[in-house]
Amino acid sequence: MQVLPPRESTQDPDLLGALAALKRAAHNATLQQTEDRSANMNLSDTIYAHARGLPADLQREALDFIAYLEQRYHITPATPATSGRLTTEAFIERIAGSVGDDFPDDIDDAGLASDAPRESLG
Repeated sequence: MQVLPPRESTQDPDLLGALAALKRAAHNATLQQTEDRSANMNLSDTIYAHARGLPADLQREALDFIAYLEQRYHITPATPATSGRLTTEAFIERIAGSVGDDFPDDIDDAGLASDAPRESLG
């Protein structure tokens, strides 16, 4: 039976250093990708992207924390059924920039355009 010489330790400092450098590079690349992705998204989208990557139990924990913040700062939570829908006044205010004090009472026939007479074709 042939006896092999003892192997060097698997704790090779050069190998461990290279692995640590590789791990740091991968971590930095991930951070850069997150920053690049975040630069093109608004804050809500960024939070959503991060939450999507979490396991379900951590997503619930994040949601619980958001509920805590809403309660602490007396913020009415947006419900999914109503968060995407605007009232007429909110829609006009968003599009026009503001709504007059007498809205909607100021809408009457005087503000409507009259039809222009059309010449007949022919």
